[in-house]
Amino acid sequence: SEATVPASVVLPAGQTSVTANLTIVNDALVDLAQNVTLIASAAGFTSGTASVVVNDNEPATITLTSPAVVAENAGTVPAAGTITLGGQAPADMSIALSSSNTGRLTVPATVTVLAGQTSATFALTAVDDSTPEANTAVTLTAIFTGLTDGMANVSVRDDEMASFAFAAISAQKAATPFPVTISARNTSGDALTDFIGTAALSAAGNTIAPLNTTNFTAGSW
Repeated sequence: SEATVPASVVLPAGQTSVTANLTIVNDALVDLAQNVTLIASAAGFTSGTASVVVNDNEPATITLTSPAVVAENAGTVPAAGTITLGGQAPADMSIALSSSNTGRLTVPATVTVLAGQTSATFALTAVDDSTPEANTAVTLTAIFTGLTDGMANVSVRDDEMASFAFAAISAQKAATPFPVTISARNTSGDALTDFIGTAALSAAGNTIAPLNTTNFTAGSW
């Protein structure tokens, strides 16, 4: 119910009108603007009607949250995204979801916020391939008629190794062993912490040892 009125009012004899209190019901539902029809009736008279629009005071918005970064090889990440309404759903609400780049990241077509609830989660699925490429910015959008769209940006981090990077090396003496740190990087230069392969080593015009690394640990050697 959006508004209530007294069950009856008394029109004093000799008068042509009487006032009545209209009480607006403040609930926690995101039910947008509602039309309410008021009816006055009395025996022997034609009923009178009036309409009033009750504007909702809950924010008519959808807030969409998600991880800032998802690894390309993450597969399906359950409950990674969240839809939050400005109040409680008045009934089950099916919110439409979309991804700006389904070749990199997909979402369900819809997510349902159950009646009486304010939020629902959904899975994100990263699309893995074998092509080294830059990290990809993907925009997720949530839509429901009458509500302001919710949007979130996710960076899909490529998991193909594109290069190796040396940590800074200070001046060294010839024929004296010294430590180095090498990390595996993707096309965008991000460290690939799941790389466990090896790398060949060389130095132009110089002889070095070893000529190959052992297996990387967490993307580093």
